[in-house]
Amino acid sequence: DNLYYPKKARKRGIEGVVKIKLKLLKNGSYEYIKVLNDPPSILKKASIKTLKYIQKDLPLPKEDIILIVPIQYRLN
Repeated sequence: DNLYYPKKARKRGIEGVVKIKLKLLKNGSYEYIKVLNDPPSILKKASIKTLKYIQKDLPLPKEDIILIVPIQYRLN
């Protein structure tokens, strides 16, 4: 529901998976967000925007954790 899929990417039929590595701190903020693969730049930017948007909704971890998150963009 929170996935940001840019209108330009949808119109152009751009799909793919963006693999993101991030460090989520116990206060709920991110120390870093890194893209691990080489997706189209429009999807890369959209993935980072999505993660920043949902940051407030993530449960707080008991300690700092590193996550690898695949974000899939697929048109139906």
